Formats: sequence, C-alpha cells, structure tokens
Amino acid sequence: MFRYLAALSLVFVLPIPCLSQQLGLNFNSSPQLIRDVLKDAQVSGSVVFSGGCKFQDRSGPLPHVGMRRDFGSVRETLQHMLAVNSKIRVMQDSDGTVRIAEADVPTDILSVKIHHISFSASTSLSSDGSLGALHMHGPFVALMTILATPEVTAFQEAHHIDFDDTSRVPGNLFSPANSPEVSGELNDVTLSQALDYVLKTFPGYWVYEDATCEDGSRAVRFRFY
Repeated sequence: MFRYLAALSLVFVLPIPCLSQQLGLNFNSSPQLIRDVLKDAQVSGSVVFSGGCKFQDRSGPLPHVGMRRDFGSVRETLQHMLAVNSKIRVMQDSDGTVRIAEADVPTDILSVKIHHISFSASTSLSSDGSLGALHMHGPFVALMTILATPEVTAFQEAHHIDFDDTSRVPGNLFSPANSPEVSGELNDVTLSQALDYVLKTFPGYWVYEDATCEDGSRAVRFRFY
C-alpha cells in the first residue's frame, strides 16, 4: 500500500499573480484565499469537489475562487467568493467547522468507518516507499496512516479507486523537521472524521477531490492546506 500512499499529494501553495485577477478571480491563489478567511475566523474546514475525469478538466488545484469581500460571517464570505460555481455550497457545523462542497460528488469513501487508528510519534519513509531513513513530518504522515487502515484499503480495492500520483500536482510532501506531529488514537470514526482530527494539530482545511470518468474509472486526491 505504501507505493500508493507515497504518491498522494500534500501541497502548500502561496498566492501567484495571474491574468485572472483582471476578472476579479485568482485561480492560482485559491488555496491561500480560502485559508486566509478560515484563519481570520479561527476555524478549520474541508473542501469536497470534482476534479473532472482524470483530473484534467481544471487548470487550478481548487474550485475557482473570487477575490475576498467580507460579508460578516465566514460562511457568507466564502459562499460569495465561490459563487462562480453554482454547484458549490458552504455550510458550517455547530462546532464552527466550515464545509465547502460541490453537489453530486461521490463521497462514499469519506464515510468509510475505521475501527482503530493509532498515530505514532514519528514515521519514516524511504524514497522507494518502504519504511526507512527519510523522516517526514506534518499532516502528510497522518494522512498516510489514515489511508493505510485496513478498512480504507479494502474499500479502495473493492471499488477500484486509484489514488492520484504527485506528477500532476506541484508541491512538497515534506514539512519542516520542527513541525508538530499528530499523535493519539481514534476508534470507530469515519475517514472524514479522521481528517478533521488532523486539523486539531494543523489548523486549516483538508481537500477531497474526486475524478470519475464515464467509463466508470475513478481516482481520488487528498490534500491539506
């Protein structure tokens, strides 16, 4: 399984000026724009959307995001910023967690129930995908732990779901050595609840991107920002 998990993408993106700013939109800086709104509101969240077939239908790493204009609540502000996509809805849980979701996106894998997850104090992964000398820190380590659970791997194999490789997404999988690490244990949680748990150590938001084709083939991509 590590050959699949090592291919998952964890991307931290800084705003990049582009021509879309002239239209009031900044596609390349979408991740940071969303993160800034959540940070100012002192909440975390999640983004669920479709990447199109084989992740080839979108030029940016997230749904198109317009420039920020504050409308009082974090939900209203983000809904306005994402208004270019009529299928996007922004909701907020009772605990303040913000949920940005595109309609009609398959989310069955997010509901997979995991019996037990133990986040170890440290994890090492060699360049060939086996446990070894290359020490990693940050939310990517926790993501690998979650996706390596028996329940998630069984669901992936049963439904023929591929994890997208890093060749299509720029970025760095490895956080600085002095970054915090997720610790503790979880019992009987869904995959999405496990991702939420990671945000307690790394405030921000997680992204689930689904790429389903007409022929039935399917791939998914997970990221943290």
